[in-house]
Amino acid sequence: GAAMRSTAPVTERPQSGPRTSALLRQARAALAAGNLVGPEQGNAKDLIAAALQIDPQSGAANAALGELQARVVESAQASIAGADPAAATQWIEQAEQLGVAPSDVATLRGDQADRVQRLRDQHLKALAQLAGQRLTEDKLVQPADDCAQAYIVQLQQQDAALAAPLQQQLADRLTDKARGAL
Repeated sequence: GAAMRSTAPVTERPQSGPRTSALLRQARAALAAGNLVGPEQGNAKDLIAAALQIDPQSGAANAALGELQARVVESAQASIAGADPAAATQWIEQAEQLGVAPSDVATLRGDQADRVQRLRDQHLKALAQLAGQRLTEDKLVQPADDCAQAYIVQLQQQDAALAAPLQQQLADRLTDKARGAL
């Protein structure tokens, strides 16, 4: 799996047992409620960290950390698939902070970059299609927010090479209209 599991021996220190157990019960409840890294109080990340601070060798705490890591990776993957780059970035940063294997974090970052590029390409294609439709419909400069010129300007700001042939078509059509008006 994507989560890095601790290789610590599965032993509990007697002096830390009750407090660690209480923290881990709260952590399991937080995991069940989906409170992985928030809210500020009572989230699984902080509760597990507290348990590990008391007993770094706790098998149960290390197992809970592994579960948390896996859930954070799943949340990152879901944010990437759901086209939510801001959330994906936050989940990937959490995965890194929680000690998820660097190769798994790198895979998440690569998946996110690919998804962002696909979304950008889809957006640019949609703008180009809208510009082409408005040229066909002879909506060259009006209405101002839904005309060929408006979509070409947006496209020019994001991809000049893709906008260039559409700009030329618009210029040609406007020139033809001006000549026809004379």
